[in-house]
Amino acid sequence: MLAGAELGVDAPQIAAQSHFLADIFLRLIRMIVAPLITGGIVTGIAGVPRATLVVLLAVAGSFQIPATAVLMLLGVDTLMDMGRTALNVIGNCMAAAVVARWEGELKLTANAPAR
Repeated sequence: MLAGAELGVDAPQIAAQSHFLADIFLRLIRMIVAPLITGGIVTGIAGVPRATLVVLLAVAGSFQIPATAVLMLLGVDTLMDMGRTALNVIGNCMAAAVVARWEGELKLTANAPAR
């Protein structure tokens, strides 16, 4: 009987603490899950023009950021898209050259400096 009365007195305090701990737990889960989901979405996005806006809208929605903030990037997105495309093409060319050199298919020419 005494334990029940004591629990009744401490119940609001226990409820407040458990709400605080649950809030921290949910924030940690969101911090872990959001990058994983975004990383999974972004994998095939490099070749699709303006696809980053779709991903930004999805991520902004999960963090309660209004869509108008993301749509303000629409004017700059064309330039950023050109930069991403150029970086992607350069990376693919470099990877192909490295693999070709590694397998002996890429030979040094007379004008290229030897190591």
